[in-house]
Amino acid sequence: TPEYLAEYYQKQYTRSHQQDTIQAEARQYYRGHAADLLQRLGMQAADCVIVDYGCSYPVFLQEAKASGYRRVVG
Repeated sequence: TPEYLAEYYQKQYTRSHQQDTIQAEARQYYRGHAADLLQRLGMQAADCVIVDYGCSYPVFLQEAKASGYRRVVG
């Protein structure tokens, strides 16, 4: 179930692979990457949906959503 996977990743994957630290350090990069994608595509965030296949720890999606992307899927 989605709940089981969320709990698993939070307890196992995040701790054992130090993803919380790695992703927190990359937050600024992801913020810029979300903006760069829009610029390259010549689109507005409100018109875009981002799908991050295999995102595991959703910092990029959080930053894209905070930047105004219409929808994010991980």
